[in-house]
Amino acid sequence: MTTRPLKIEDLYRFEIPGDPALSPDGERVAYTLATQDADNDRVIRSIWEVRAGGGPARRLTHGPADTSPRWSPDGARLAFLRAGRLHLLSADGERPYRSPPPTGARPGRASRSGARTGRASPSPPPRPGARTAHRWSSTPSAGRRTGRA
Repeated sequence: MTTRPLKIEDLYRFEIPGDPALSPDGERVAYTLATQDADNDRVIRSIWEVRAGGGPARRLTHGPADTSPRWSPDGARLAFLRAGRLHLLSADGERPYRSPPPTGARPGRASRSGARTGRASPSPPPRPGARTAHRWSSTPSAGRRTGRA
């Protein structure tokens, strides 16, 4: 077998798995697979699934920006982000559907029963001069915490 130096063109053939998520029953692993689109000079990320004991992988989504796969507690659904928006997919491979999150939302989590999903989003910034609910202050005053160590 002969070897040769790595070329830039070789990088476009790499397939890089990441962000594995083990199903609740321990039988399946969902993960992202990043590939390169040389024609458009971009990374394509899709969600794949494989049996934990090995075997052929099955493509669940076609990207181009699918990330953060997470199983529902019952293993019947898979939540993931597509371009920052939460999508749900049944484990049997039906077409994913979108659940539009509020702006700035973080990846969702399923309830213990798997019946609901939830997400957290940042609160809007307070209005200038508005009172806040916390007790920490940047200026010392008698009997109050200062927020300094």
